[in-house]
Formats: sequence, C-alpha cells, structure tokens
Amino acid sequence: TSIAASYSAPTEAAPDQEHTKVRKDIDKLVALDDSKHNKQLQAQDRLDRLEQEAQHLSSSIAELKLLKMDLEKEVHIADQEREQLENAVSVAASDNAQLAATAKMLADKIDSANKQRLKFMKESEENKAEADGVAEELDEIASKMKKLKLSAFSSLAAGGAFSEEDQKALGI
Repeated sequence: TSIAASYSAPTEAAPDQEHTKVRKDIDKLVALDDSKHNKQLQAQDRLDRLEQEAQHLSSSIAELKLLKMDLEKEVHIADQEREQLENAVSVAASDNAQLAATAKMLADKIDSANKQRLKFMKESEENKAEADGVAEELDEIASKMKKLKLSAFSSLAAGGAFSEEDQKALGI
C-alpha cells in the first residue's frame, strides 16, 4: 500500500499516537526519498560511466573509420597495382608469343639454310669431283694433243716442211 493511502485523516485518537504515526510516515518518506536519491545518484554514476564509455567508443569508431578509409585507399592502390601487373603479364605473354613465333620462323629459316648449305656442299663436292675428272681428262687430252702435235710436226719436219729455225721455235 502507498504511504498516502495508509495515511488517514486525524482521528480522535491520541495525539501522540497520531504524531508517532505521522513521524513514521515522514521517516518512511525520508527513507524513500534517500533511497530514491541514492538510486538517482547510482543511475547518474552509471549514466556518466556509460557516457564516458560512449565517448571512448565514439573515439574508437572515429579511429576505426579513419583506419577503414586508409585501408580502402590501400586496397584501391593494391587493386590498381594488381591490374597494372595483370596488364604487364598480358603484354609480356603476348610479346613472348610473338617472340616464340619469330624464334620458330628463324629456326625454320636456319634449318632451311642449313639444308640448302648441305645440299650446296654436296653438289659442290660432286661438281669438284666432276671438275677434277674433267681436268684429268683435259690433261690427258692436252698430253695426247701435245704428243699428236709433236708427232705431226715431227712428220712434217721429217718431210722437210719446216726450216731449222721453225723447228727450233716449235721445239721439235
């Protein structure tokens, strides 16, 4: 029951009793007021602590937001660098493919040139062998012709067709 409800109008009871009752009610009200005041102080202390904690958390949140912004910038820079690296890798891969194609083309040309060189060397050796054979034949023919010539000149010289001077000049 509330104190006000328990308080009743003064009766004709003894004034001391009434006074005691009022005093008790006042003491209850004072105690209630003290309790309420203590609760208010406790609530205010708790509110102050919560405000301090809220300020601390707010400060931490602000720091975290700044950190988040810095991290987002770093992520953006890292993304740009990754993109640049991917582009560089793509260009390098394209260049490598072109170099590989050029290297294959050069290898094919070198192989073809080597085949032609080997063919030329073989033909050259065959031609040299043939030329050596022809040279031997020419030497033989030249030797035969010289013998025939000497024989013919000797026959002509024996028949008196050449003078002594002509024979000396011809080496007969």
